[in-house]
Amino acid sequence: MAETEYNPSDFPPFAVTVDIAVFTLIDLPVPEKSGQVPRKELAAVLIVRGGDTEAGRYALPGGFVHEDEDLPEAALRELHEEAGLELDESAVHQFRAYGRPNRDPRMRVVTVAHTALAQINVALEAGTDANEVEIVPIRRILDGEISLAFDHDQILIDALGFIRGLVEETSAILELCPESFTLTELRHACEAVWGYEVDRATFNKRVLHIEGFLEADDDESYRSSPPGDHEMLSLSLQSSELRLKPSTRGRPAKQYRRGWAETLHPPLLRPRERLKHTDSWYENVSLKSLMTDE
Repeated sequence: MAETEYNPSDFPPFAVTVDIAVFTLIDLPVPEKSGQVPRKELAAVLIVRGGDTEAGRYALPGGFVHEDEDLPEAALRELHEEAGLELDESAVHQFRAYGRPNRDPRMRVVTVAHTALAQINVALEAGTDANEVEIVPIRRILDGEISLAFDHDQILIDALGFIRGLVEETSAILELCPESFTLTELRHACEAVWGYEVDRATFNKRVLHIEGFLEADDDESYRSSPPGDHEMLSLSLQSSELRLKPSTRGRPAKQYRRGWAETLHPPLLRPRERLKHTDSWYENVSLKSLMTDE
């Protein structure tokens, strides 16, 4: 039986692109002179498209893959060219492909979507076919205030679901934390990604239970309390000796840094339907119940 000869012309050509959803944290506004620590909210790096297709609309950074480059390489290149942002390849995750025939009006295009969590400490600069680049709160997209070009709304929503799961299973949330951070900063980062508040005390117990997730930062800049606070002072008052307890006033919060674990055991689980639905999913849920697979 003769082998069927392969003829490339039997298959119509189509383009391959990459799009990348980069999530970061921005400060929520607080009342002036309130002394409150700003809470965080999740935002995404978006461009405003130029060119002749979907011009003037927000979109994810992305573009066509060159013949001589791998997909993550193309995603990082497009991110740098369109938004002026450079990331390590290790921070980028490929999570899904989108190939609906009419998703791009120009031609048949299949896109491979990537996502990343990143602190952005540099000024972003639009380039190539991007007219502008902005860091936009994702609530504006989720609430329908902003509609993205092509099918990028769906890609962004899917990316958000992916990174929420990633934060459960891996140490990826630490990409949004400074090198040295408090448990409060870590909790606020998780809350921003997950989209709701969690109970402070139980969260702290939970993250400290995960082997290798965090390490105490023993840098000299951290001290559990001022040097004189642990001295027991004796005072004579009406022939009685009063011993003062150590003061905790002004004690700085303990600092932590990234541990050795990349995969979390046990995972930092979000609520499931078996748990009571509340604004704070840890409410009335014991730590022991969260650590079982039942």
